[in-house]
Amino acid sequence: MSDFILTITDKLDAVGCLGIARTLMYKGIVGNNLYEINNDKICFGENKDDKETFLKEYNFKLKNLYDNFYTKEAAEIAKNQKECAQLFYNNLVDQINGIYESKEIINEYITK
Repeated sequence: MSDFILTITDKLDAVGCLGIARTLMYKGIVGNNLYEINNDKICFGENKDDKETFLKEYNFKLKNLYDNFYTKEAAEIAKNQKECAQLFYNNLVDQINGIYESKEIINEYITK
């Protein structure tokens, strides 16, 4: 029973804002980038062949944790944390893409 409880608490520690913070710290320690930019100046991390980044880790691991809780209480906690994580991820991607859009606009203005 104690192994089961430890598994649940470890998984809960990996979801929501805390899970994102933990993953960002780990990715920094191992030297992975936060994101990569493709030729169209759009950040990516949604394909298995993409470089290891935080965005890829979120898409292939973190966002899939929320449906794997086996107790009602843990599932409810995870459900509440999911919204926070999705909001953070979506805002991060929007800001990254906005930075590159702004750079393109500035570069076009400067080169005129």
